[in-house]
Amino acid sequence: MTPRDLISKLNKIKDRGEGKSVKGEKLKKIQKTIRLQIFLSVGAILLVVVLLFAMTAAWYTNVAKTGSLNFHAESWGYDPERITVSETDIGIAPGVSGVVPLSINNSDNSENVRIGVAISKSPMNDELRKRLYFYASATENRNGETISKIYIGATGSDTYYYDLLAGSTFSMSDSYCTDAPLKWEWVYDMLGYYFRGSADAEGVTVNEYIRPIEYDYDSAQFDLNGELVSVGNQTKAQVLTAVSSADGFSGTINENLFVTFDGKKYYPVSVDADGNGVWAYLCSKTEIEEGFEYDSEIAASASTENPINATANIIISATKLSAIEQTVSSVPELVSALTSGTADVVALDGDLALSEAVTVPANTDIAIDLNGHDLEYTGSETTYTMFSAENGSSVTLMNGTVTGNGQTSGGIGTTKTSAVSSDCGDVTLSHVTINGIDTAVNVGDTSNDTGDSIVRIQDCEFDTTKTAILIYGNGELTSGKSRLIIQNSTITGGYFGISGNGTATAGRSNWGTDVVIINSTVSGYYCSVYQPQQKSTMQITGSTLSGITGLVIKGGSVTLTDTTVNGTGPYTAAAPAGGGFTDTGDAVYIEGGYNWSASVTIEGNCVLNSANAYALDMFGVAGKGQCKFIVNGGTFSGALGAAEWNGVGVFEIYGGSFTGAVNALITRYDD
Repeated sequence: MTPRDLISKLNKIKDRGEGKSVKGEKLKKIQKTIRLQIFLSVGAILLVVVLLFAMTAAWYTNVAKTGSLNFHAESWGYDPERITVSETDIGIAPGVSGVVPLSINNSDNSENVRIGVAISKSPMNDELRKRLYFYASATENRNGETISKIYIGATGSDTYYYDLLAGSTFSMSDSYCTDAPLKWEWVYDMLGYYFRGSADAEGVTVNEYIRPIEYDYDSAQFDLNGELVSVGNQTKAQVLTAVSSADGFSGTINENLFVTFDGKKYYPVSVDADGNGVWAYLCSKTEIEEGFEYDSEIAASASTENPINATANIIISATKLSAIEQTVSSVPELVSALTSGTADVVALDGDLALSEAVTVPANTDIAIDLNGHDLEYTGSETTYTMFSAENGSSVTLMNGTVTGNGQTSGGIGTTKTSAVSSDCGDVTLSHVTINGIDTAVNVGDTSNDTGDSIVRIQDCEFDTTKTAILIYGNGELTSGKSRLIIQNSTITGGYFGISGNGTATAGRSNWGTDVVIINSTVSGYYCSVYQPQQKSTMQITGSTLSGITGLVIKGGSVTLTDTTVNGTGPYTAAAPAGGGFTDTGDAVYIEGGYNWSASVTIEGNCVLNSANAYALDMFGVAGKGQCKFIVNGGTFSGALGAAEWNGVGVFEIYGGSFTGAVNALITRYDD
């Protein structure tokens, strides 16, 4: 069995919701056997050189060791001790990917900083350079193409940028990311690649491998020379067009336009008249099979005594965000400054009363500094949005209070008034209090196929009349997801704290979201978080959630880590609901009544408590999507018992402390 087969087998075993459950000890033995065969036990995996540059006056050097990772930081004015990487070992292996655990602390800095990340793989051997890639997992429009993996190289054009506001921290780990994750990936199927260099009939020079070429190898057809002919129903030309239409480079790859050297074809992607630039290469069937053998040999021979060390130079440049600031003291001045494009930052000189909504034009980058003041909406409408961020625009709202007019209409499932909305925009709220309004933030990407919103909420306090935060995705219209990141904030909704919408009909798909909640408090009258969306993810870490029913899941996957969830309401027996959910009073309630899966994984020191019902409750509907609980630890208590389950779906317990009877149908898998 090859490592590729073993990886596939391991992934199937890890998906505990598929087929018959594997008991804990047996599962552990299988996993251990497979890992011993395929994972590289690495003593020193990744040497990351971090170069930090800022526009100030002094140079100094700092060298720090964190476990088996070495980091060398050189900076010009920005303290390298602000840059850390987790001490957790990073194990690399064929077909495996992960997050680069990078953290940059700007919490005690008064300046906004733009962080640029570039990566050089030059210290690696040539085979690893072809296989190991780095990218930011984000959706962007580059050269008219929408891409969801932004591959990072060593040149300025292959740099990814993060804006780090004063008083904030940028953190990435396998558990959560406060911005677009920076990821590494060992491409197992080495089918082809883009490289930066030159090519002609006299020779080929590869300066840098910048991204892989991917297609469905299992459905690929090759001619007698091993050259790709088709993939499934697509011709080679169609495959190349599909690849190049989402690579972020201008133009497409033409199968009839290439240079040949040593019997191999090299396709120009973005090159100058001298042949220098970005090229594409498709591996032959023989090269692909040799690549499989290479990966298999690496996986089989690697050990702690014979590690495979990959060295990557991560070059981080930091510059102060320069900005043209305009101070305004009246509403007409505010509206003019937001729409004229003459200022980067609009700062309030005092409290203002806004009587009409403001739309930030598409492709506008603007920051609104409330400067400690209150911006109040005084219009009499019962339907309005104070600030709208359209497609391609970037809006930052910070340092003050936003107050609605207190007017509202509609039922539980409707929201008519909101402070900020995003339709595929980039929105950041920092140190903002919002009240007197239905919804603080509305992420509504439902019908837009040109991008996905990313909304960051940090050090904020929302207290709204209905749902504090709404997040709608756009299904399969884009390859990425609408992202919501909440950190160090208090979110309170009169109905729900945070809610998705699970509608999935022809012409309207609201699923496809990624929510991260870190060190925050979220509460709502009915529930803290309601997530009915299929193919969506949610990670909640170090937070407290509460409501009549603490947390309700009807779609997607949710992971709770070191989090407290309280169900405070009266007990109502679980039952299917076509729309919405039954107010069970549980701490965490999963209902599998839609035609898609819903799962909750509980890890770390979670505390789940129900005052009148169950800590854990799952109601599966036969013939509908799979629903499951996976409990790896925590403390669980409920007035009626620790857990309830109607026997449909998967309910597995691998650890934890339970107060009250656990339903006899649940199998306990002790570690």
